[in-house]
Amino acid sequence: MAYRMLALVSGGLDSILAARVIQEQRVEVLPVHFLHPWGCGSRDAVRLITRQLGVEPRIVEAGEDFIAAVRNPRFGRGRNFNPCVDCRVFMFRSLFPLMAETGSEAIITGEVLGQRPMSQLRKKMILVDREAGLEGRVLRPLSAQRLPPTAPEIANIVDRQALFGFTGRSRAPQRELARRLGVSEYHTPAGGCNLTNPSFMPKLRDFLAHYPDSALTDARALNVGRHLRISPDLKLIVARNESEGRELEALHDSSEPVEMPRSVYIPDGFDGPTVLVCGPVGAEEEELIGGIILRYSRRQNPPEPGGFPLRVVCSGHTRRVFARNASPPDVVRRFLIADLTSSTRPCRDEVE
Repeated sequence: MAYRMLALVSGGLDSILAARVIQEQRVEVLPVHFLHPWGCGSRDAVRLITRQLGVEPRIVEAGEDFIAAVRNPRFGRGRNFNPCVDCRVFMFRSLFPLMAETGSEAIITGEVLGQRPMSQLRKKMILVDREAGLEGRVLRPLSAQRLPPTAPEIANIVDRQALFGFTGRSRAPQRELARRLGVSEYHTPAGGCNLTNPSFMPKLRDFLAHYPDSALTDARALNVGRHLRISPDLKLIVARNESEGRELEALHDSSEPVEMPRSVYIPDGFDGPTVLVCGPVGAEEEELIGGIILRYSRRQNPPEPGGFPLRVVCSGHTRRVFARNASPPDVVRRFLIADLTSSTRPCRDEVE
């Protein structure tokens, strides 16, 4: 009889190793890649996972139910806004339909006992499994020998002696295991969930204050650019580079419903940032938008009496306006949604 298990795989080393360890036991492993609006997972990771495991992962994409869980977590948050226990429970519950569809016996994860303070302690793992309704059916191959046997181990579907007892934050045992298994490509631990990043918190708080859980496009937009709150009904997102400018144009063109009217202001023939405008714009607001674009542009002296030209796209219509005077730095700073006193270094408490 062929046994199947789902494996939550982020693209990081631990989760890839956990899946490979069970593949070595001739269990059919079906990788699953989880996406949520704030940076856990990526389309690039899907290609990496496919190369390393030989199987293309299924994608489970979280939406407004996930935003609701972040807004009101039952089990608290970490150092920043990261509700890691609630997130883990949410992910496990999200896999129930796929487990039934594929006839999978259990879920494999790359968690390592003691590696993450918010979610990878023994009591938190037990709590997550119980709350998700998966007691005995979550297999953590990298730390299994330090945890109670799971149903697949008890049933001899998996050889417990071939699993591991890794603990703590050191990655040395995982790197050695990767060498033995031929795992050569994986994402570094420095990436991951924006909910653990202190510099992301002001933007997320602003989102939760002004948007409902159904505003998925606006939720994804938090990952791009500088955000400025002009008024309760008006927010600007300023691209920091050319790539982000293209992302903002794509967000503007999205067919998904949005809470506020959208327009995009694009420098026409000069080097300045694209700005996505979320909310209604009058003459005064348009002058401010032009001033902010010039503040972040490399050229601030108008090339002609009319000023710097901007192409404005809204509801499929395009028009041309001019930006004349750069906004003073203190004006821009007043609108910027940012905690200027916090560290921008992420707290790595996400799980793989």
